Amino acid sequence: MEYKVRLILDGEYHKLLVSRAGSQIKIVVGRTDEMSVVGARKCVDEVKELLEEKCSLCLLKRMHYLISVKNQLGEKRDILRFSLKSLEIAIRILYPDEYRQWKDEIEEKGEKGDDRQYEKKRITILNTGCTSSGKTIFDLKCILDDAASKNFIPALTSIKESTNFMIRYHINDPEFRPEEGMDFRICVKLKTGQVLKKNIEMQILEAVVEMYEDIAEMTKDDNAGMEEIREHSRGIAVERLKSNRAKTFVIGYIVDMEGKGKNIENILIKGIQEVYGQSTSYSKVGYEEAYGGIITDIRSKHLKLSNDDISELVFREDDRPSEYMEIYNYIERELDRVAVMFEEEHGRHIGMGDNLQIEGKSREPGTKDLVDHVFGNKRRQMNKDFFSIEPLVERAELYFVSDKMKDCGCVVLIDGLGINQGQLPSGNEKEVIYNRVHVSVQDANPDIILYHTLLNGKDDHMLDIVRMLSDEGFRRKTYVVFGRLDTVADDYFEQDGIGLDEVTSEEFGIFMKHIEEQYAERDVLSLRGIIGEHYFLCDKMGTFDKKMDIPEAKGYDSNSVIKEIIRQNAGDISSQAANSDMEQFFMIMDKHFVFGSTYIKYMSELDRMVPMEYGKMRWNTLEKALDELYASRWGFDCLIPSMTLRRCLAGIMNREDIKKQMQDTFADRYDSILRDFLQEWTETAQTIMVIEHKAFFHRLLLMRYISSMRTTYGVSMTTDRKINLRNLYERCFGSKDMDGMETLRLMAQIAWKSKRSLNTEAGME
Repeated sequence: MEYKVRLILDGEYHKLLVSRAGSQIKIVVGRTDEMSVVGARKCVDEVKELLEEKCSLCLLKRMHYLISVKNQLGEKRDILRFSLKSLEIAIRILYPDEYRQWKDEIEEKGEKGDDRQYEKKRITILNTGCTSSGKTIFDLKCILDDAASKNFIPALTSIKESTNFMIRYHINDPEFRPEEGMDFRICVKLKTGQVLKKNIEMQILEAVVEMYEDIAEMTKDDNAGMEEIREHSRGIAVERLKSNRAKTFVIGYIVDMEGKGKNIENILIKGIQEVYGQSTSYSKVGYEEAYGGIITDIRSKHLKLSNDDISELVFREDDRPSEYMEIYNYIERELDRVAVMFEEEHGRHIGMGDNLQIEGKSREPGTKDLVDHVFGNKRRQMNKDFFSIEPLVERAELYFVSDKMKDCGCVVLIDGLGINQGQLPSGNEKEVIYNRVHVSVQDANPDIILYHTLLNGKDDHMLDIVRMLSDEGFRRKTYVVFGRLDTVADDYFEQDGIGLDEVTSEEFGIFMKHIEEQYAERDVLSLRGIIGEHYFLCDKMGTFDKKMDIPEAKGYDSNSVIKEIIRQNAGDISSQAANSDMEQFFMIMDKHFVFGSTYIKYMSELDRMVPMEYGKMRWNTLEKALDELYASRWGFDCLIPSMTLRRCLAGIMNREDIKKQMQDTFADRYDSILRDFLQEWTETAQTIMVIEHKAFFHRLLLMRYISSMRTTYGVSMTTDRKINLRNLYERCFGSKDMDGMETLRLMAQIAWKSKRSLNTEAGME
């Protein structure tokens, strides 16, 4: 049900009349002698926008909080779109039950954001690195004994190639009080119906696009016959229906797609007939004749379709071809079937958008089925009877009572996505990877970062990432973990016909010297210059402990490594910046023209963030980015605005002259000051660049379905969207009151004064 809002004059007051489902309420906007009609209308328009987009309570409170911080600074100029009054009214209407409590808290204690002070009682460790670098194995072997590992590792070690979320492992959390006999809890947030609908839509659209691209490629061969082309392109479409390009929505092992290539072909061929065939020979002929004519025209290059053109074949003013709906409904039914199977098997209802919580015993044999049915299992996917709700899962957290970690206090291990996952855009690989790392750091707000790499593998990103983290205040909080020590040892001793159970102390010493020289040393010298001795060689599977009976081989397993890292950081509480530091901090920033330089650098980065050349940001990449921005998340690929701005600022602040003066002024405290400042700066930037523009991103998304939403005709929809995005981010920090430099400086002041306030939309509430 939608809200109807209008402004009325009621005595001496401007009031908002809100109607919904036959009921009405009046809310005071302001006194007529204190607020003009223009001001009252502006407030009403803001409330309408907030209601239409149904902003979460968390985001509304965050925006309200930042404006309050700005006002506390005595700053009257505005850099935020919405007023305190409009935000307060929106909260009152959308969340009436929580409104009163929130107002009471503000009156009693002063306004606060989503301040996660409890995090200080925990140590949070972020695992990052390339795909297949052993992050998940490391985490699980830290937590679980061998019996429990068998139930969790098969599902969770394959999850990274089939999901798009990080997993948090909460270990010995005092707030986790399981039922008697239970020692773990799985908490998953299920996708909403709207998110799942988008997943299916994009899967089908990608299949149609790839079919056309395959046909266009095969027609380059004059010897390729029509049936050969048809068979091959149908096969390509079927494979794409099984999994999207980014491997974030994998359904082929659940939904049988065989034969659906013909449906995709129907969508493409009939769409071309109806939309582009009016003046061609195949406009009013039978299907087979039309197919032949289209193949001929593609081969002769008389018919060339962009991805935007193909999108129009599928989405016509929010209408869908019957063949499209047949596939869509089929996929939806099959996923519903999986939900029902899970409910029957485990007694838990699967409702879209629900939070699902299940407790269990980690060593119990039946636990494996439960974990597999939630997260998937690559080995079991070959079995046609296997099912998993993994495509329905949006995010996950696992809680464990772990004897292996009982002396470590409360620990949160965060298993991040592989930084190089999926198909990276050519020429922008480094930027995308940097963005992924920044997003992980921003979401996790870690105390310690572990970068995982392999002894016997090539890693082109490690040194750059470690250097970047060091430059942003994590120099003494970053560790590199070299995995596959056991595999390398196996290969080394096998050459001499020696089993691991036969290795002597002397032989082990020679082996470790070999490792230092042949493997680790190639990177260690560079690492030492960045993070000192913060690196470990790791036998993540615990093979040494199981097979070697010599003291020198002990202490290389995952659990020993994590405990040593925690020990090194015990009692190391970050020095919080005092208010008295603010003046010195900003004096240095102003002296070196940091905000002006950051603004100049940011403007120069717009071409990389929103490239106008089609090949540098395809339609599906842009669509995914807009989806993420509309959901008030960070973005996607190169289009991650707040991270771009963060990178610009961090780059300027790490100029040698600025860094030296900061270190001379703040000494050992500077790393923690820099970390905290950059985290809060990014949160503030996210509000200004993303959260406040929810309606804007919604309009850009609607362009795909409603042509009246277009703003620039005569160009492709992708180009139209990019033009709008460029306009937004060119004017985002400029106003009639302040230029870009002044806006960024005020943002920095707000960030300094803000409490740590993570966007809980990205985590479990």
